[in-house]
Amino acid sequence: MKNCFELRQHGLICEALRKAVLCKGTVYPWKYEYVHVFAGPRSWGHEVCLPEGGYLMERGEAVYLEKDLICNLDDPGDIIDSIAVTEAGLECVRRIAVEEGDTIVWRSLEDELRWREVPGGVCVVGCYAAETVAIPSRVGGRDVVRVELGADSLTEICRELVISEGIAEADIDLSAAPGLARLEIPSSSRLDAAPLGYELTNWYRRQKTGPVYLCGWYLGTPGGIDALGSDELAIEPGTVAVARGADFRCPWKSITVPDSVKSIGRVAFAAAPELESLVLPPDIEIGEYAFEYSPKLCTELPRERHVLS
Repeated sequence: MKNCFELRQHGLICEALRKAVLCKGTVYPWKYEYVHVFAGPRSWGHEVCLPEGGYLMERGEAVYLEKDLICNLDDPGDIIDSIAVTEAGLECVRRIAVEEGDTIVWRSLEDELRWREVPGGVCVVGCYAAETVAIPSRVGGRDVVRVELGADSLTEICRELVISEGIAEADIDLSAAPGLARLEIPSSSRLDAAPLGYELTNWYRRQKTGPVYLCGWYLGTPGGIDALGSDELAIEPGTVAVARGADFRCPWKSITVPDSVKSIGRVAFAAAPELESLVLPPDIEIGEYAFEYSPKLCTELPRERHVLS
């Protein structure tokens, strides 16, 4: 038997779905599974005020609220579900209590994202595995200022990752998403580091027209000399860093790095049997073995420059 209930004061017959409420042929999602997370010791209760005119969900039944109702979340794991009927449809909300000291992460069932609060907004810390992952500029009514996506979010089924404009920082692991074919990160975003495993993705392997840049990072030239049409690499001015392993098995005879580049990652240009000429900005940080095995290179690389792992 279907889990049906009636919103009597509004004459609506609804069906409870796993992530949504079905009403008159329209699906209204539980907007947030954890819209407000209450933390504290087991001995206390937290009060939640449900406004008049809404519904309190109790064991699959919708109880109409003829006046404001104060509900208590007394123990970790306690949940309060409520439904409000608005001009836009149903507003389905879930609240939960957790233990004091638990890491509080909100989870949205509407866009299938997880996030935590940070200064200035929220940080998206995960998403459900999907072929397409889209990170909006706002989640839970708050601005998204940072994205941290690990390999548990971007799995082998992921084909597209799109991050909206306005998100300032990103830290992304693509090592478990080799099938990724589309990657869009706004140029205004700042990457803490080049995405882990980017070189394993279809997106990167298909970049055959020349050097690949992402948010100020030089990631490499997968097509090598054939793609560049030269054995002399000049990294674009404005680039801020070179990714680790960017041109491992380096094919270049000459490399020019502009003053804007502040760091070169580990083994970035290692295994470079033909590299003869190297132009570097002053005070650049160079990762371990960045130019390892460059027998023709005459440029001296002081040991103190090798400060990055």
